[in-house]
Amino acid sequence: MPVKEKKKSSLTAELDPNHTQNNAEIDSFKNEVINITTGWFHIVNRVIDSYWLAYDALQYLTDSFQCTQKSNSTMEENQELDRQKIEASINDYVTHWNNNDMDSWGTLFTNDADYINRNGGWWKNNKDNIEGHKQIHKMLIESGQPKSFSLEVKKVDFLKPDLAVVQVLSEWPGFKSYNNQSKENIKGIITCVFVKIDSKWLIKTLHNTLIDTPHNQDTNEDFEGEYISRKIKDALIKADISGDWNDFLGMMDEDVTFTVTIAEGTPISGVFRGKQRVVEYFESILPSVASFSQNKPIEFITDQNKIIALGDDTYTVVKNNKSQRSPYAIVIDLENDKINNILIIQNLSGIHKAYMSD
Repeated sequence: MPVKEKKKSSLTAELDPNHTQNNAEIDSFKNEVINITTGWFHIVNRVIDSYWLAYDALQYLTDSFQCTQKSNSTMEENQELDRQKIEASINDYVTHWNNNDMDSWGTLFTNDADYINRNGGWWKNNKDNIEGHKQIHKMLIESGQPKSFSLEVKKVDFLKPDLAVVQVLSEWPGFKSYNNQSKENIKGIITCVFVKIDSKWLIKTLHNTLIDTPHNQDTNEDFEGEYISRKIKDALIKADISGDWNDFLGMMDEDVTFTVTIAEGTPISGVFRGKQRVVEYFESILPSVASFSQNKPIEFITDQNKIIALGDDTYTVVKNNKSQRSPYAIVIDLENDKINNILIIQNLSGIHKAYMSD
């Protein structure tokens, strides 16, 4: 039986050198195989390149996320440290306040600090702020106020890394009224603007406000008001004794008005407007018209933003050297802790007659 010849595959047949196809067809087929193989090779390479590109992008995003997390964490840690420093400053504020140590208390503020007190008084630099509070604390000590003042930080907002707004609750249990007839628990809200200078947090602006306080309740405002009244009283007494009006004039507002009850026709008649004109009145105009000497100590009446000084003096007119005794009242109006109006009520007819006789 004849052996059946096994059929060759088409590929084998095509590669078989004995195949009837010519060499050109064989070369063409080889080139086609090579091209197909090369194409797949490029595709695989592009896939691999894309994989590594995606991997690099993912790694970048991961690193950026971790860096952002680390940055946020660092920022939160820094803010927490700054918050602790601000709270420490508030604690020092309480300690120095209760110890009546205004020099140490003043180190918590910037040199150009603004301090607005409960009564609307405004100190526009730290030097005046410290001196003003020294006088207030002098009266607090004299009145035996308790060292129970406290502050509690309620909110800290960082507007910038070196700028923060802080809200603080204040409380002063056992605070005595000015006449010592009652004790109250004084409460308030203090808003501070802190600035960071050379790693130290300082108060740039402070505004103090009372809360839960009856309108008729005596508070620290009375002492602040009494401080201004006392300064004016001391200045008037000094002027009465020595003739030195500088302290009194220094407490006047730039737009102050001054009037003496004397008829027209003398150098001291009419209304003097502005601080400079009032200074001229006391320093040069009045001494050229008459000299004054007190017959008894000045008495004072104070009522909120008004001070009345009652006295009795004898004046001698320069023009004729004649003297006349006359009681008087000086009515002083205050605004923002400054003298803004002065009215002297006195019988100065002797001066008027001397000028009318010319």
